[in-house]
Amino acid sequence: MNSTEHARRITASIDTDIAAHIASNPREALEQDFVLTVQEVPELTHRRGADGWCDGLSFLDHDVVLIVPTPYSRRENFTAVHELAHRLVLEDDDALDWLANQPDPDRSCEAL
Repeated sequence: MNSTEHARRITASIDTDIAAHIASNPREALEQDFVLTVQEVPELTHRRGADGWCDGLSFLDHDVVLIVPTPYSRRENFTAVHELAHRLVLEDDDALDWLANQPDPDRSCEAL
């Protein structure tokens, strides 16, 4: 199984009402359906590895997601869903087993 197959399997397991909520209002879905605290942190606008920008972080042991607010863009929606995906992967034993066998698990997790 590859990352795309795992992603499809994981997303297919999401209840259709919750998936619709994620699609219509990702931040609200994280807070209501997944009981995550979403906090805006404008200071996260520095560069990180792989030439990317840090648009969000998650501290899933504490059920917290930090995102950079983007008032004139929907980019924070992507960031919120990306951080939710980290949680979904951490709750999926098959994906975790697959990641453990990858040469670069961190990079593979980001791809997943």
